Amino acid sequence: MSGIAEAVSLPADGLPRPPSWRISREAFLALAPADRVAELQSLEQGNGYWILHQGAMAPGSQRQLLANLDSAVALQTALSQHFQQPDAAANLMVQRLPPQQRAGVLFSRHPRRPDLDHAVVEIADSRGTTERLIFHADGHLAWCSDLAAVEAGLIDRLAGLALQLNQAITAPMALEWVWDGARIWVIQMLSIGSLPEPREAWTRRSEASAVQVISPLWYTLFGRWMKAGFWRPLGRKAGWQTLSNIEPFRRQHSHLYLNSQFVAALVRWRGRQRQQSDLPPAWRLPGLPKASPVSWPRQLWLRLRLQLLQRRFDRTRMSAQEDAWLRLMALDQLGEKLAALYGELCLIWLPEQSNYHPGLSELQTGLLRALAAPALTVEGVGQIAPLAAAGGDPVWPRWQEQPADLALLLEQLAQVPAGRRDGMAALQPDQQNLSRLRQQVEQLRADIASALRILFREMASRLHEEGWLNHPDEVFFLYFDELWLCWRGQGRPGLKQKLAERKVRYLTDAHSGPPDWVIDQVGYGNSAFAQENRQPLLRGYPLVAGQASGPVRRIGSGWQLNQVRAGDILVLDRCDPGWLPWLCLAGGLVLAHRDPLDPAVALARALRIPAVWGVDDAMHSVVDGDPIELDGDQGAAG
Repeated sequence: MSGIAEAVSLPADGLPRPPSWRISREAFLALAPADRVAELQSLEQGNGYWILHQGAMAPGSQRQLLANLDSAVALQTALSQHFQQPDAAANLMVQRLPPQQRAGVLFSRHPRRPDLDHAVVEIADSRGTTERLIFHADGHLAWCSDLAAVEAGLIDRLAGLALQLNQAITAPMALEWVWDGARIWVIQMLSIGSLPEPREAWTRRSEASAVQVISPLWYTLFGRWMKAGFWRPLGRKAGWQTLSNIEPFRRQHSHLYLNSQFVAALVRWRGRQRQQSDLPPAWRLPGLPKASPVSWPRQLWLRLRLQLLQRRFDRTRMSAQEDAWLRLMALDQLGEKLAALYGELCLIWLPEQSNYHPGLSELQTGLLRALAAPALTVEGVGQIAPLAAAGGDPVWPRWQEQPADLALLLEQLAQVPAGRRDGMAALQPDQQNLSRLRQQVEQLRADIASALRILFREMASRLHEEGWLNHPDEVFFLYFDELWLCWRGQGRPGLKQKLAERKVRYLTDAHSGPPDWVIDQVGYGNSAFAQENRQPLLRGYPLVAGQASGPVRRIGSGWQLNQVRAGDILVLDRCDPGWLPWLCLAGGLVLAHRDPLDPAVALARALRIPAVWGVDDAMHSVVDGDPIELDGDQGAAG
């Protein structure tokens, strides 16, 4: 205890704070200036400087106005000037630090994005330059503006500080910190008041959403099936009264988004931690347990329901009904029944299985084994998989309708290393009971989509002849109610022009990719961001060990698959199962997510394709055609 200074005890949060003292105005003014300096000098230990907390920067502000002072003499002068003011505070706090090398601010959450759980760090140095680091919630480095400009030791300390802060305080906080070359010191801490809890959030990274662009007709079918067959009955069962008038889905930029309020309600109802990954941090519930395995009675019940739906589909497909609309209604009702089963399996049970890592299905492995055969022809592919497509949406042409694309695929497969083709020939299907059940459910959904494509093309021929469509393929860009009106001969004026505009917008969105956040920017951007902002290094997590190099190729939709060449480093946000034959061409894979249910994950592991995952902004940080080197051991590409 000094005459004018009282040591400040450290808070219980355990964050690294420098030695701090509270200076009493009354005791300070009672001493002569020389005695004040002597008292302050007695607190100094080694080289360093003083920080004076001068009070709030503005009325009502939490942030303190700080002054850096290089000596006890300078500190005494600053304290004297402040305490002699008429409205001076009764006490001020001072801190003593070693010589500073770096300083900055650490935000425990993205300061402008309440839906992200990344920690953001701004670093300044004496040269006036600023660097930015972004960490995942587990402290893993996600992004760095210039990795060579920041000391590795400082990065590790900041990652540890971010983890320590989030463990001590769950609310979004901002820390002002100083680095002395060996340790980090927290100078002051304040809440991020501009980061309110989000009122709504939408996600594409859910089993309930389409992986890629979705046509208007499929949106009004599949989206309605999931709403009427799964979410609404589940809401009534669970008592979600507040969600009874809220839409579960919306289509934006030709992509399907799920309302995360439904996911949050499911988490509260089921109480399982793995389902929270797509929720904003403020919506997550702490301390949720992992789920137990799906019981045998439950699995048998799901399998029985699937068998009944399969029989119903077979009867519908073989039906001799002549009216196309009646056949459409039968498939529509079947789709709604399947949605109930699909939702229960893929949105409730499978996400709760913390150790579930599915492999490839029997159909997928069978197709890939066949494609590895050196003498396979385009006609042979059409016979092996006549209804295969680049997506589940009926808008996607079946393989047998695309002989030129198939010929290109076979030509490129002949150029991959022999070891890759040997790996394809040796693939074995996943025999886990849950995997087989999921595969059968997804196959029935694909079969329904294929039957709908055949039916829609049949209906389109009549609508085209009657003048409602410019081209038969435009039937997929009608909404369901518009299809009904056209079928009855009551189409609206100007519809043909609208269909042409929707088709152009759909294809534009397919090639530009979905709107999404750019990790180092406020708001969201699209692929054009990368054209002027090439990032030197993409950082994620190791998925499959190994190194690879080659030109970058971003794949956001099946319409881009014919651009893939053997040896490309493929960058994906998510993968549709229909893309797997083209992914076999990849020299390496960069995945934006860490979803073990993604078929690209199973393929990379099965064929030992060097791969990195968890690269959040991968789709927006690279330019197609640029050379890139991938390091699957370190989880980086650049």
